[in-house]
Amino acid sequence: KKMHLPSTECLNRIFECEPARGLLIWRRYTDVLGRWNTQFAGKVAGSRRKDGYVSVMINGKNHLQHRVLWKMATGNDPPKILDHINGNPSDNRLCNLREATSSQNLMNQKSWGTYAKGVFLHRKSGTFCARIYVNRKCICLGYFKSTAEASEAYIAAAKIHFGEFARAE
Repeated sequence: KKMHLPSTECLNRIFECEPARGLLIWRRYTDVLGRWNTQFAGKVAGSRRKDGYVSVMINGKNHLQHRVLWKMATGNDPPKILDHINGNPSDNRLCNLREATSSQNLMNQKSWGTYAKGVFLHRKSGTFCARIYVNRKCICLGYFKSTAEASEAYIAAAKIHFGEFARAE
């Protein structure tokens, strides 16, 4: 179920937005029940979840901070997929957020159990294999003596296939 954000006007009454720092600061306001939030006014809003994302409670509902910040900073509803460019889900600076396709968003995820993104040890030869998936097809980029060389091959291929959405980690 999609959670709709409050209007920009409502968000501006609740928070002060600092897009360059990726922060929301609580303003002193009255909630829907008529209570003042004097306990939190002037403090940084949001709490970090186990998955690394930061969420904020607005009128009893949790919202992802980066989506709230996007709406406040741009005046527009956030796109369906709002990607963290550097892959850090708690880095909500506006310069680190962008609209992405599902495929582009997946390019920012680190491959677990590898030496570097797209790099695997080829045990039989003792070399490092670089490979990339494009449209669900695995493309072998070659075998290399070091993880650094294999990683460079992966990054070059990722930039060709995915543009600046490629990340080295």
